[in-house]
Amino acid sequence: MTVYVDVLVVINLVLNYLLLSATTYFTHQPTSRLRLLGASALSGVLSVFILVPGLNSLWLKVALCLATVVLGLPFAGWRGLLKNTLYFLAVNFLFAGLMVGLEMAFSPGKLAYINGVLYFDLPITVLVALAGIAYLLVECVSFLLGRFQNRKVRVRVQKGSASAQGTGFVDTGNSLQDPFRMVPVVLADRASVEDLLTPEQRRYLQHPREESPAGLLLIPYHTVSGGGLLPIFYPDSLQIFEGDQCVKQTDRVAVGIVGHAIGQEGCSFLLSPQIVAP
Repeated sequence: MTVYVDVLVVINLVLNYLLLSATTYFTHQPTSRLRLLGASALSGVLSVFILVPGLNSLWLKVALCLATVVLGLPFAGWRGLLKNTLYFLAVNFLFAGLMVGLEMAFSPGKLAYINGVLYFDLPITVLVALAGIAYLLVECVSFLLGRFQNRKVRVRVQKGSASAQGTGFVDTGNSLQDPFRMVPVVLADRASVEDLLTPEQRRYLQHPREESPAGLLLIPYHTVSGGGLLPIFYPDSLQIFEGDQCVKQTDRVAVGIVGHAIGQEGCSFLLSPQIVAP
């Protein structure tokens, strides 16, 4: 098979952009398209190394992988870099398996996956058309996934005779789930829900100890920068309002209490799209 350098670079630029975009979806890390494009362009140009004898070593591949992740995704410490790299590798492994399967099943001799670099033996006009279609698909998926982003709603939490309310921010990055009841978790700053807590629960939040008081459970959480235990409680109901209209009411939810500001300025609650969806 004859390999054309310009076609090789274009193919791997587009594919690396898609792979990095998929990685950001799984890591829930927002990043700019300029960063994704820059990292993809670097990977596309460096894909020509498969044509240079002696430059296709394992350590070079590791270095290029790390460079792509650092350029394309936000740096959140060494632990965050490790997690981002593992997600990026997992996405690449899935893609590689898919490509090998497609080559064996449908396109022998037209597709080559050599040393971790993909090459299609197709006319450049076809590749440009496919790249355009892929871009449109990415835009459509980004639109669908971003429908709930930057959306603010009014939230009311009821527990017993007490209630708390405030502005909620819908964040697609909040996928936290209570492992006991298998329900989504709404994050709330402590000040906004303090009236729903007993005096003992308030004292515990100010001075945590090994055993949590009745009515509070601790669940594990993980972020790119670390993890820990999050205190939660179960409300009697949670209502979501848009304007004066209640668009959702449920008791299948947990409220996680954090001691710092969350979401955007002026927001007291952080919700996942799963909670807001009808």
